[in-house]
Order: sequence, then C-alpha cells, then structure tokens
Amino acid sequence: MFQTGVIGSSSYQTTGGGVDFLCLPKDPEWLSTSTSASWVSWMHSVEYETERYGIVSSSVDDERAVCARCYTQSRPAVMMIPGHYTCPTYWTREYYGYLMAGEDGQVHPTNYICVYVSPSYYPLSDTNDGGCLHFVIADCSGGGSIEECSSGEYVHGRAITCVVCTR
Repeated sequence: MFQTGVIGSSSYQTTGGGVDFLCLPKDPEWLSTSTSASWVSWMHSVEYETERYGIVSSSVDDERAVCARCYTQSRPAVMMIPGHYTCPTYWTREYYGYLMAGEDGQVHPTNYICVYVSPSYYPLSDTNDGGCLHFVIADCSGGGSIEECSSGEYVHGRAITCVVCTR
C-alpha cells in the first residue's frame, strides 16, 4: 500500500487544534455536505520555511509539504531516529534527511518529523502564508542546551539530521 498527499495541521498561529502533522490524501472522501462552521478546528496545509538556512534548494521555500504513507508486510516495524542518517544493524533505511518542526515562538506546537534530504513539494502558491516546517537546530548556547554540546557531539547552529528505518 502506498499513498501520497499533502501535510496538514492546525495553523501555526493558533493556540488550539491538533499538534500532529497528518498526511492528507489528495482524494478525500466525505460523509457530510455541511459547510457552515463556527466552533471548529481548521485544517491547513503546511509549507516549508527553508530559505534562510541554505540547507536545501531555495525552490522548496514557502511551498506546500508533501507526504507519503507506505506499508510493507516484510518490514512492519518503523522508527524515526533523530541525530542520525544511518540505521542500526539489521534495519533498512527508508529515507534520511533533516528534523523539522514548528518555529520557536509560534503559538502552535507541533510534532517533530523527519523530512527527506531533498524535499518534494506541491507547487501551489509560493507565498508565505502557512509556514510551519522549520529546521531543528542544535542549541549549545548555555542554559537548557543539549548536554552533549560540551563534549562536541552536537555543534551549535547545525541542522539535526534524522533517518526513518524499518525492520
């Protein structure tokens, strides 16, 4: 089974709604035809905010983030490992890239997700109106920073890698 879609979540500007990133299919099925809304949780598409980092192609910035869901009978266990781009022995690397999440200071918390090293996108608007996916950067600046900074394992200001492994 394989399904592609666009990443959705609550707006980065809201204090409510869900915090998970969801892989929304491109062909939704509906049970209701109601369009009146008042007290609801709005679903928004998510866009990459990558321009200021110079880590991936600038064409990705402000574009809608795409996703894929897959299932294999032979490798049903899946794990995402932050801080690595290789898998443990006897695990299969499905993809690797960078850890991303909502930006510090935005009112909407998000989950961390692993985004492929060369991200795909759904060209929609190229306007900065739904930003949410920012690189997660190592903080070695002092109070509350990563412990391993002092021994050199983490480097201040570097984008944290990630890998998705199956077994």
